Amino acid sequence: MALDTHIILQQWWVIALVTVVIVLLKALLIFLAARSLKIDARSALQMGVLLSQGSEFAFVIFAMAPVQAALGAEYSSILIIAVAASMALTPVLVNASRRLAAKWADEDWNSSKQASGSEQAHDASVITVGHGRGRQEGGQCA
Repeated sequence: MALDTHIILQQWWVIALVTVVIVLLKALLIFLAARSLKIDARSALQMGVLLSQGSEFAFVIFAMAPVQAALGAEYSSILIIAVAASMALTPVLVNASRRLAAKWADEDWNSSKQASGSEQAHDASVITVGHGRGRQEGGQCA
C-alpha cells in the first residue's frame, strides 16, 4: 500500500467529500444509537464525534488485492486517503464538540438558575469519607 501523491493533487475534492461523508455518517449513526439508549444529547454528540473517524482496519481492507480489483486502484487509494484524513481531523472535531458541549452546559446552567428564581447558595451537609490527614484538614475548612 503506497500513497499516491498524484491522486491527492488531482482528486483532492473527491477525497474531501468522501472524508466529510465518512465523518458525518458515522457521527450521525453513533449519535442516533446513543440517543436510542437514552444517553443525553451532549454525551451522544461527543460520543459520535470521538468515534466518527475511519479505522485502521479500513487500511487493511482497502489494500487487499480482491478489494482493489473490485474498486480499482485509484478509488481504493482515494478511500485510504479519506480514512487517513478523517483520523487526522479527529482532534479538531473533538475540540469543536467540547466547545459546543460547554456552551450547552452553560445554557442549561443559566436556564436552571433563572427557573429556580434564586441565586442564593444553599447550605448542605457533606460527608467526607476517609481517615487520611488531608481529608481531616479539608473537612475542618468548611
